[in-house]
Amino acid sequence: MREVAAEGRFDGWEQLVGLRVVGVGAASREARDLSMKEWETLGVGLGMPVLRARVDDPEVPYGGFMEAINPASGEHGEMLRKLFRKLDERGWARIMLGLTEEDVQRVVRAALVIVGGETGVVLALDDAHHADARTLGLLEYLADSAARVLLVLGHDPLNGSPRLAALLAKTRNPDATERLARIFELPPDRAGYRLTRREATVLEGVAQGLTDDTIADRLAISPRTVHRRLRHVSRKLGTETEDREVVVELAKSAGLLPGED
Repeated sequence: MREVAAEGRFDGWEQLVGLRVVGVGAASREARDLSMKEWETLGVGLGMPVLRARVDDPEVPYGGFMEAINPASGEHGEMLRKLFRKLDERGWARIMLGLTEEDVQRVVRAALVIVGGETGVVLALDDAHHADARTLGLLEYLADSAARVLLVLGHDPLNGSPRLAALLAKTRNPDATERLARIFELPPDRAGYRLTRREATVLEGVAQGLTDDTIADRLAISPRTVHRRLRHVSRKLGTETEDREVVVELAKSAGLLPGED
């Protein structure tokens, strides 16, 4: 994983002003996880608590949030855990406490502000395309508020809802992203990845979306050899996966392929 190198002492959150939501879009869960881990590393580098979760069950109200709050320490973290455990009981918050959805949103925001303190907090939620209406409402509320909460939302861009797309679109801020890039150095570490010329050629073909047969024809080798060379590349990148999208993303992170502009 890339290392975060901060330049001097600064208020990290002030450098992220305008960047409320980060969309991490990829069809592969493993590919999304790679990018989300980088954002997690950035948050940790800024001294922010990082709460991570995944929306496993779209039928559960606020799915994923109870899991995300688990790493939070102190009495406010415990309060949030109890709250979200009860929220999955239909009608409990409204009937027992008289809470509206807006009340719940304000409670969660207040607790996250306390958990984050002066540094702010990163809330990373994967499989956000499965988020239920209440979760999306809470995310919209957090994104629109002035709280120091950075939402990192992993999602499958082919399966997301229009509501999620609207949330990602209205909070995108290219200027803030550029400022972030200037603050942090994320240098590729090429030293540990020594590919042979043939392996590098196969990797480039895979990154271009070519099939094994096409790459084999270009290199005058068998498709089986192409597959074997790609397995070698995967192992050198520290993975056994055969998911080509993941391999390409890892290679970009390692500086073996050019990143997207």
